[in-house]
Amino acid sequence: MIAKATFWMRRMALAIAMVLLVAVPNGLPAQAAKDSSRVDAWGQPKNLGLAVGEALLADFVPWVVNELVPSRASLKISQISPRSWWHNTEDGYFWDDNSFMINHFAHPYQGSMYYNSARSNAYGYWTGLLFATLGSYHWECCGETHLMSVNDWINTSIGGAAFGEVLHRTSSMVLDNEARGKERFWRELGALVLNPARGFTRLLTGNAKRVYANPVNPNDHLPDELESVFALGVRVPSTKREGQGGTLSEDYPSHAYMNLRLFSGSLAKLDRGTPFDYFSLLGQFNFVTGRPLGEIEIRGNWWHRDLGRGERTVSKLVLMQEFQYENTGAYEQGGPTLGLMYYRHRDLSPRSEFAWNASGKAVLLGGVKSELAFLADVQGVRERFREYDFGIGPGIGLGLEWLRNGRRLIDAAYNMSYLTTLNGSEVEGQGSTHFLQQLRTRAILPLTKSGFGVGVDYALYIRRSEFDIAEIGLVRQQTSQWQFHVNWDLARRERR
Repeated sequence: MIAKATFWMRRMALAIAMVLLVAVPNGLPAQAAKDSSRVDAWGQPKNLGLAVGEALLADFVPWVVNELVPSRASLKISQISPRSWWHNTEDGYFWDDNSFMINHFAHPYQGSMYYNSARSNAYGYWTGLLFATLGSYHWECCGETHLMSVNDWINTSIGGAAFGEVLHRTSSMVLDNEARGKERFWRELGALVLNPARGFTRLLTGNAKRVYANPVNPNDHLPDELESVFALGVRVPSTKREGQGGTLSEDYPSHAYMNLRLFSGSLAKLDRGTPFDYFSLLGQFNFVTGRPLGEIEIRGNWWHRDLGRGERTVSKLVLMQEFQYENTGAYEQGGPTLGLMYYRHRDLSPRSEFAWNASGKAVLLGGVKSELAFLADVQGVRERFREYDFGIGPGIGLGLEWLRNGRRLIDAAYNMSYLTTLNGSEVEGQGSTHFLQQLRTRAILPLTKSGFGVGVDYALYIRRSEFDIAEIGLVRQQTSQWQFHVNWDLARRERR
């Protein structure tokens, strides 16, 4: 079997190398200069061959890891062949038992590689989403002997597009085509770390060292409105669960954390139909054993339409794409969501503004930690017992924010969803539902003009799970968290 795997490894590597070698000459900027419609804002021409080659390379790397790393090689999931490809395709999709971090972070990140294989070669958001979808299918059917996983396909494609577009735009904030010398080196290296597919494309096509003009539209480079807040603090949580057996107060110790909140663009000032001209990103790392990556939240616009625009007010409809990953010591939840938002913004003064929003949402595939998830029906090679359910359902969202001098000093958000379990606590006709509510608030007190301040956050998570299995019945969970932090606005840009 190892000999067969080595055989296919060599041929896959050769095929990818040939695709890249053939594609790279066609990707040089000079050869596309005659047709400006095929060149993106960064001077990169469309190159389908290079995009496909990079997407295949994104599959090849994890396949090599599965083949050569002992802990993965022992599972023998890399022993692929045309027979395994046919077997997977013929059997169709099932559910897997990967950890919450793998399914809700690693797979979306892998999807961002497929996405940016297209995006870095001058294709737009929707082509990138197609690449993420096809790339995920190719991996599920042909990259491993595991049975194809429907949850991987959804999280890798839709989640991958959200991750990928944010990485594309944040790498754009780092890049500067007009920089030279050491500054240019560090900017290109930073973009490569943030967005490997894009950095690889710029190296192959020569754009990484070519000095030429930056994008004209600030939305493609450095948005006119940009807020990036780094916070370092301590989290003080408490959590309890109630069921038929009584109330259980669980151990959820206080710990230090750091996070970064990034707001790019403005919903009120959207002036073109490009997805993610407005987006927000929250990334949080915890100084606690076992769960260092605590949270990732992405929100970006797909579509918008003005409903009214006055001298000081703006109201509009916005179709939003959201992705959430939250992995704490008390609960796990996340997944891709689409929402139609009513948004209203008002300038209170030249330096102060207020906005609120209300949304109806659809959770495309949510994950939520559950008492009976270990009963999940998982086909094929079982690696572990899953601790969370997969479900779908409707939701609502409410939010408000007050900004002064372009900085969010007060903001709050409430989200509710009702998930019907598709896989997990659903065995032999006995299912479960999860009613989830989450409230988040933040207040910041600026102390210096340079952006330094202090703040306090409060978050409340409530889960009400109903199980058809009579011995479990109804379970209620409530987790509250106070966060006290110092913060620094790293890169606030606002031009009114």
